Amino acid sequence: MKRKIIAAALTALMLCGTALPVYAANKSPNTTVSQVNGENKEELKKAIIVVKQRYKVPDEYSEFDYYDYGGRYELTWSDPKNGKSISAETDGTVIYSLNVSGKSSDDVSAKFGKLSDEQLKAIAAQWIKKLDPQIKYGIKTEIDSRYLWSQNVSISFSLTSGGIAINGLSGNVTLDRDTGDLVSMSISKTDVKNLTLISADKMKSETELANIIKSNMELKPYYRYEYSDGKAYGRLYYDVSFKSDISMLDAFTGKPSTIDKDKAKFGIKGNNSEVSAGAGIAEDDDIAYEESADADYDFTERELVALELDKSLIQKGDIANYLKNDPIIVFDKDLSLEYAEITDHFIDENVKIDCWDLKYTAKRKGSTVQLNVLMNARTGQIITFNKDITYDHDVQFMEMSVEDGVKLADKAAKHFTGEDFSSFKLTKKPSEKTFKGSADFVYSRYVNGIEVKGDTVTVTVRSNKSVFAYNSNYITNAEYEDASKLISESKAKEKAVRYNPPTIAYEYFFDKDGKCRSYIIQRYNTDFIIDGVTGRPQSTYYWAKKSFSGTPEYTDIKGTETEKYVNKLADYDIIFTENEAFDPQHIITEKEFAEIFGRINNHFTPYYYDMPEEEQTEYSDKAPANNLFLAKFYVDNLTDCSEAAKLKGIYKSPFTDIPETYADCGYIAIAKAMGFASGNSGKFDPNKTYTRAEAAKLIYEYLSSSGGNLAIIHI
Repeated sequence: MKRKIIAAALTALMLCGTALPVYAANKSPNTTVSQVNGENKEELKKAIIVVKQRYKVPDEYSEFDYYDYGGRYELTWSDPKNGKSISAETDGTVIYSLNVSGKSSDDVSAKFGKLSDEQLKAIAAQWIKKLDPQIKYGIKTEIDSRYLWSQNVSISFSLTSGGIAINGLSGNVTLDRDTGDLVSMSISKTDVKNLTLISADKMKSETELANIIKSNMELKPYYRYEYSDGKAYGRLYYDVSFKSDISMLDAFTGKPSTIDKDKAKFGIKGNNSEVSAGAGIAEDDDIAYEESADADYDFTERELVALELDKSLIQKGDIANYLKNDPIIVFDKDLSLEYAEITDHFIDENVKIDCWDLKYTAKRKGSTVQLNVLMNARTGQIITFNKDITYDHDVQFMEMSVEDGVKLADKAAKHFTGEDFSSFKLTKKPSEKTFKGSADFVYSRYVNGIEVKGDTVTVTVRSNKSVFAYNSNYITNAEYEDASKLISESKAKEKAVRYNPPTIAYEYFFDKDGKCRSYIIQRYNTDFIIDGVTGRPQSTYYWAKKSFSGTPEYTDIKGTETEKYVNKLADYDIIFTENEAFDPQHIITEKEFAEIFGRINNHFTPYYYDMPEEEQTEYSDKAPANNLFLAKFYVDNLTDCSEAAKLKGIYKSPFTDIPETYADCGYIAIAKAMGFASGNSGKFDPNKTYTRAEAAKLIYEYLSSSGGNLAIIHI
């Protein structure tokens, strides 16, 4: 049910209940307030009064709408001149949500907010109490998200008992980062009748519970591939597993919580256009092509491969010779080629090779033989093969010892992998001493004594002493992170709990008799891996460098001025390095600067990523980010002057050490004109470089100032 009331009518209603016309979608225009259910009218009046008592609605918000959700009202006041509004949801006692439109603009300068974290959290708690004065629990607030380019800060909160959060009693407050003005607020619920919570007196300490997590954590180092510019790079990680389920521990016993089983006892579960084929496809009349079949065309590299015209490929007629000479496959004379096609074989999502996909068959008395082969079409190396024999009658397989199976599997693996075999170890074989039929022998790759995730070779041996199948999946010519950088298991566990901390909260449910059954539970996110060098947990969903929360605790800037800059920047996800050492004297490279710039707006993407690929600039991870680089980076990525900057002979140099004939004079002149380059004593000093500490200070000082443009560092 919807109502629209002018301001004068609202005032009269609140003061004396005078009958005034109120128009509704489901009633005639002649319906009056006095004709509306009196109880509903009183509830609406109470809801309006509660909101206006706790939040000042400006006089210019003269239009009013509301929806009745059966005792809970959504009230909206609007300013007809600018379209802004204030909306609130309430039952006349609790304000469950409040939103002020026009206060969520992100069109601001990149800078730190004027209010500190502690000030913002205190103001958020005040707003929560103001909008629901009857809250009888404590309030715990945390900065949820903030962005350099947003005027607002999101603060999550939970209601607590004895300092412990109560699951389900939570919400969010969004404030203006400079004034603390309320932008929006929402809360799930603020009270539950008959809620009684167990005493926390005898629960284990957070340190004891964290130690239980670490004692159950098992780590295994391994390399996993990441790719840059088409090259594979093996990075060090720790694979994380747990001896027992510690995702939800009882805070009193340190053992898995029984809450789900207890709920089950009471029958409580969980938590209190088709388009036809061919549609839209027009059938054209047959077109007679008159071009000569042997016309001279230029084919692309991929077309040449598809047409088998690439001279570097093994030609179809030569394939059988490769197979006949192979001592492991045993290419029988009666096998005939049934299928052959050039195909892309992806070793990994970033690495593919051209391969022959082959199928041979032979019909024999009482059996059918099928040989499937995947062969590197350029080298002849066998990637996979399997020889399938289908019998028309039962066959009695002989018995073979696992020891002999290993010898045969080793021989086949070494034959097919060649020099690479030295880096593989047998990691899986039959557990018994003998086997019948067939068995898999799996080899895993190791580099620097550390397993390489995903690099495997599998040989299937039949107990008639033949190799039935071979499958390989591994990268060649990859680079691997220095194994000496791998941190110890104990240090990795410490960081796993520090950067992926457990949460402790009250959980509860009401049984069939209405009795509140409460628990204190420690929850822990077990779905992660650990960076082998930094120790920081990494998300397995957003694979690789997506770290869990937590500011790196650098050991080499403790107590220095740089620490203040670094910690403040880290609050906004501007992190220079995830290593344990900040290395303040490290000279920032072009690539590092570009990556840091990308974090200025919490993963803001510089414009160069949107350029056509042929126009993108490749930033060096060796060359230092000097003044000249910064000027060009600024002009290319943050202005529309990139092409103009390349023009010669039209710019007057703004610095005494830069002649007008200087190749990049245009870039420097534009950077100066737009306030990015200020120079020093009239000189530009194009080769001036920046240490990591200097870069942190310059970015901090810029973001602490008024901002006003997209410049980051005045050079």
